[in-house]
Amino acid sequence: MTLFHFFNCLALGAAPHVILYKFSGLHEYSALWKCAQVAGAYVLTQLCKMLLLATFFPQWTGGLADFLRSTCDLFDLVGLFLVFQRVSGKGSIKILTVGAGWAAAHFLLTKVVPLWVGASGQQFSWAFVRLSFESNLELAQHLCLALLLWLYCRFDLSKAHLPAVTAGILLINYRPFLFLSLGHLLPPGWQLAAHTGLTALVGLVSLAVYHLWSNEVHGPQANGKAAHHLH
Repeated sequence: MTLFHFFNCLALGAAPHVILYKFSGLHEYSALWKCAQVAGAYVLTQLCKMLLLATFFPQWTGGLADFLRSTCDLFDLVGLFLVFQRVSGKGSIKILTVGAGWAAAHFLLTKVVPLWVGASGQQFSWAFVRLSFESNLELAQHLCLALLLWLYCRFDLSKAHLPAVTAGILLINYRPFLFLSLGHLLPPGWQLAAHTGLTALVGLVSLAVYHLWSNEVHGPQANGKAAHHLH
């Protein structure tokens, strides 16, 4: 029964990644190897961040340390930017490839081991179901982060959209610090609800800015085609 609980949690966390690859158009472009390369870049980026944290913030604790660690997460943007320079393909497919590969690596490194250690040793625990569901939210956030960073680096993005793009990037980056700060005020169920609401908000803003940019640059017809690829 304990392994059954582990595989249930694993399926809950991993199934959206498989569905995304299969039905988003990535499968048609045979982008699995590109996603694997992005995942490798994620691992390398995290190693660099660990060295940075160990060098400059080795024994810091408290709220300031949490804020500085979230600030170090901005290093992920550097890794994503470099990945975008190496991955070829049209805009929508490139965004999906980078976002899916980055999110898959994040899931493997931060969720699979806790699930194996915890869920495989218990009959049932809502904590691990919640952990798996949070990985779905993080998948959406990584896709939004890839989209927003891609838009931010576009020379043809209107300056009127920059505040929304920048705010979305910062909100995703500092989300862990935000929830750590408010964690003692909200029970676990409300934290998950707040996480879901924040993800939905960032997703709607990201798609809205993408549609506005596509409409301005390519016209309404191209905007519709781009939306079809993203969905």
